[in-house]
Amino acid sequence: MKDSTRIHKIAFVGDHLPRKCGIATFTTDILSAVADAYPKSKCFCVSVNDIKGGYEYPEEVRFEIDEQDLSSYLRAADFLNISNVDIVCLQHEFGIFGGPAGSHILAFLRELRMPVVTTLHTVLREPRTDQRRVMKELISLSTRVVVMAERGRQMLHDIYHAPLDKIDLIAHGVPDVGFVDPTYFKDQFGVEGKTVLLCALTALCTQASLASGGAESKAVSKLPSNIPAEYQDAISKTFPGYQILSPSEISLDEEEMGAELYNKVKSSPGLIVGKFNDESIEDFAALIRISAKKQ
Repeated sequence: MKDSTRIHKIAFVGDHLPRKCGIATFTTDILSAVADAYPKSKCFCVSVNDIKGGYEYPEEVRFEIDEQDLSSYLRAADFLNISNVDIVCLQHEFGIFGGPAGSHILAFLRELRMPVVTTLHTVLREPRTDQRRVMKELISLSTRVVVMAERGRQMLHDIYHAPLDKIDLIAHGVPDVGFVDPTYFKDQFGVEGKTVLLCALTALCTQASLASGGAESKAVSKLPSNIPAEYQDAISKTFPGYQILSPSEISLDEEEMGAELYNKVKSSPGLIVGKFNDESIEDFAALIRISAKKQ
């Protein structure tokens, strides 16, 4: 292992903007933050493509992986090895890597010759057999594992038998947005004079997120059954990247999702699907009044 005090080249592996995915936003932001904090380091990204031809990436993206092409994962590992990368920061989420339960990423990790820090964006409480196998090997191949909540840390230890001294807890950050009178934004959304309550909002990157019982499915399960149609219409018009879909328009698997989650989703009037950018989510946050309680 290389001397940790001489880390000069850092590769971030995951999705990257302009791909419309929460992991892409996270990877882009953390790369930028580390580069700003350590200006003498060289930070770049290996991005995973979910479409043929990929995206028009910025120069920070030095290599691209075809999600379903196993050989491209091996080529990416070779690229990092010959580039003298000091450390790899992997962003892991179910649904963004190819192979059964995202197993292609394991082939990539087996070939690397440098330390790997893996951030787990979802820790499944009731994984399928293949998901459990992938997660356990992912943990084994990682030098350090990062979770964003104490519950995730405990679940990794209890369910996947990860050593506690290998797990780091780093809370997920949020934008620092000042208070703004919501009246202005209510006019913008066409709901002036009305009280708006956001009970749950989720972006579904892949249908697998629902089936796997990930964080997205938990948010969907809390969607109320009485979202006013005019609010849905306002959201869809203001944010063209989002679609308001009825459950009948989405392929749902009751057996994989479980009866309780399946019935909750089917009874919801609409699912908000898509991607906010950094500016629009701040506008939307200024509009709503969020009510949350500890579960």
